[in-house]
Amino acid sequence: MPFNYDYDLPCEFAFLGCHVNIHPAWLEEWIAHSLSHFGTLPPPQESICIFCDDMFRSHGNPISAWRDRMMHIEGHYKNLECGIRPDFFVIEYMGRNNLISAEDLSFFMAYSERPSCGNLVPLSAQNNDMSLRKERKFWTSHDLREERR
Repeated sequence: MPFNYDYDLPCEFAFLGCHVNIHPAWLEEWIAHSLSHFGTLPPPQESICIFCDDMFRSHGNPISAWRDRMMHIEGHYKNLECGIRPDFFVIEYMGRNNLISAEDLSFFMAYSERPSCGNLVPLSAQNNDMSLRKERKFWTSHDLREERR
């Protein structure tokens, strides 16, 4: 009786329009598919898990490091975790090697996990009271009784 998987392995490059999902029994094919997005280039020397902060460095063998990364990510999918985020190392690498356009690179790099903060102003911004206080520092007072006319 075959094992019943409750998850699929989606292509990490959905942000580029690739919506391939691969059955976990074909794990090696999923890894090979992800490598195909780099064309004839090897994967980046450095990458990070799209679920957690685990780093993967090639130490001379980028394909082996990429495989380790993908096996690690598969573990997150196996645990039915959600909440993926971009791997900026991969996105920058793709931009440097013209695998994505400059516009796409700029768009993808603008992503932030920080919640939106309304009412933020530049550090140099001043409201009316602040401007008036600053102006008053330069005022000098004169005692007209002390002046000679």
